[in-house]
Amino acid sequence: MPTAGFSGNRASWPRGFHIDANDTCLDVGCGDGGMSLFAAAMGAAVIASDIDPARIATVRAALDRSRARDVTTIVSDSSPLPLADSTATRIICTEVLEHVEDPAAVLAELVRVGKPGAVYLLTVPDETAELVQKQLAPPAYWRSPNHLRVFSRQAFGDLVSASGLHVQHRCYTGFFWAVWWLLFWAADQEFGEPEVPLLASWSRTWHHLMKARDVAFGKALEGFVRDAAKTVMGNADYDTLSGLTKSLKHSLQRRQSRKAFDLPYPKVESLELTGVVYTTIFNPDDGRKNWNDLVTGYLCALADRDDATLVVKLIARKPQSVKKVIDYYLERGIKHRCKLAFICDFLTNEQMLELCQGTTFYLQSTKAEGNCLPLMNYLAAGRPGISPDHSSMSDYFSDRSGFVVESHPEPTTWPHERRPRSPRPPD
Repeated sequence: MPTAGFSGNRASWPRGFHIDANDTCLDVGCGDGGMSLFAAAMGAAVIASDIDPARIATVRAALDRSRARDVTTIVSDSSPLPLADSTATRIICTEVLEHVEDPAAVLAELVRVGKPGAVYLLTVPDETAELVQKQLAPPAYWRSPNHLRVFSRQAFGDLVSASGLHVQHRCYTGFFWAVWWLLFWAADQEFGEPEVPLLASWSRTWHHLMKARDVAFGKALEGFVRDAAKTVMGNADYDTLSGLTKSLKHSLQRRQSRKAFDLPYPKVESLELTGVVYTTIFNPDDGRKNWNDLVTGYLCALADRDDATLVVKLIARKPQSVKKVIDYYLERGIKHRCKLAFICDFLTNEQMLELCQGTTFYLQSTKAEGNCLPLMNYLAAGRPGISPDHSSMSDYFSDRSGFVVESHPEPTTWPHERRPRSPRPPD
């Protein structure tokens, strides 16, 4: 993973892969657009491609504000790419090939759209970290759209050579992310949510280490870990990692076997959604979500509508977190004919898809967002939003994709700041 430790400067960029204003850079599977934005900062023409429309919308908005000489964005699975032959001089495809059904076909497309002499930056996760994750990650992680295969270094090199490309340089990096993912599966972490203390501690440690040292130090550290692991583990038997692996696996099993919350409220085993369905997804302990106003506003606005349903999917780790939301609703004492359903159990990918399909509008009243992945996902699925358009949402949400809720700036502290703060008294 050459992206790990990438700091947005030339010194941390892979050797031999230079970008300047004369280049046309194609970033396939651009994700959040980090590579595309680096190319844009160099003044190059940028073509960003990804299968996720919401991500492309976000990346496009960022690129439009950049120094890029020209910007093109494409929603595509790269098989084929909707580009002419010999389009790009620099082609980036990082952490993509392990996700696709036919890596050779995608690689052939990359070769087709590259100009004569084009230079490629291609990466996949290293086999060592992936095989450890095989023992920890749930089965869904190894099915589409996630990782479909694990490349050995030899197999990846053979794949690249078979495409007709000449390998000029190999490097092995990504120690930060290898450890981060192992801790992710062991920690009580949810996708799209702020890092739990275990992960946050690792991120801070790495950040301070990289800040205190130069890029050469980071590469030396990763090289040391790689060589030590190769020497100690030999033949990938991982005997010396068995204690760590068993501990992490035991932690993960405890998490997966966690019983449903036993709460003193009426329960149903299934839910049939009819009429106009509003869905919202949030962590009750996230101070940004402003769920109190959302619940009260829904009840007051649609109290007399028996064809309206609000589905509240709670991402909660503790029963008291669920209880405070439901108790808040009960304590309001608002009489209503509209329906309200709280989902606090784990939903599979298939069940989340069913919920999305049964939804009319995605609803939220958040005070601030870094991404808001649920809103992005529902918009990508064609479900309009009812949401403010402040903070990061201003990059992709507007009256063209839903109904904008008016909002106003207000002084506040960062909700994850642990130190108590109070307004400064007047002089």
